[in-house]
Amino acid sequence: MAKCVRCGKPATIYLEGLRFCEDCFKIHVEREFEEAIEGHAIESRLINANDRIMVAVSGGKDSMVLWYLLHKFNFNIVPVHLNLHYGVFSEKSVEVVKKFSEKISKKVLIYSVIEDFGINMEDVFRKAKNRPRCAVCGVIKRYLINKIALDLKVDSVATGHNLDDGAATTLKAILNWDFNTLSRNYPLTPPYKDKLVKRIKPLYRLADAELKAYADLLGIDYTTEICPYKIGRVTLSKTKDILNEINTQFKGVKRTFYYGYLRNNTLFKKDEVELKECKICGMPTSNEDGICEFCKLTKDMENG
Repeated sequence: MAKCVRCGKPATIYLEGLRFCEDCFKIHVEREFEEAIEGHAIESRLINANDRIMVAVSGGKDSMVLWYLLHKFNFNIVPVHLNLHYGVFSEKSVEVVKKFSEKISKKVLIYSVIEDFGINMEDVFRKAKNRPRCAVCGVIKRYLINKIALDLKVDSVATGHNLDDGAATTLKAILNWDFNTLSRNYPLTPPYKDKLVKRIKPLYRLADAELKAYADLLGIDYTTEICPYKIGRVTLSKTKDILNEINTQFKGVKRTFYYGYLRNNTLFKKDEVELKECKICGMPTSNEDGICEFCKLTKDMENG
């Protein structure tokens, strides 16, 4: 029987060419998380001692593990879930976050796009019928999460983006020579004036398979429902498939590739551009017409 690479006991978990017993695997994941907080490979701490962190919790495995780890390591967190009202998908997500909130006795704040912001996503999708729905949804979520963070006066917003997300986004950007994405695909996005809250990705050192194995091992509930608006394999998912296939042949290359990008990120950095203020909501925008993407999608739909 294969032995654990750390302690020599029989291995039960096999990931990316490494073998772990259950206890050592938990230690491995938690150390990678701690090193991410310390800023390994990016030379900048993600969280400082007195930071108050809003955790964007979707109910999927990544954000649920993120919530668990930030709670376990006693960070000052405010868990927030944004209910998009996507039928069963959203109902299951709300159910999962409420159940976990009760389990660890930590209140989660649940916001509704309809009740709290007067936005019906079906109306938004109809208005943006020629745009990919995932992209449209992303615009709405990012704007509202930032708005909530500003209202809560937190120091940063933590999201569950992992190693696979970072590596796939980097590869896709290189294949398209997308220098805008390459300049900002980073685990830490600094705040912008008093308008945009700092964003962090504390799971950037952990792969998708590691997070799933960790969640299953510790019994962390998460939803497996698929978003009803996700049609087929989107481009980023296909890029992940390609990376995973390469990683099967060359163990660890996905991690090496992404860490290499992070260490050389300055090659792609651009001078900071002074953003305009949206003519409607006052938030920053780079659009030439001075109207942010959120307002283009939602004006005439909100209650206030």
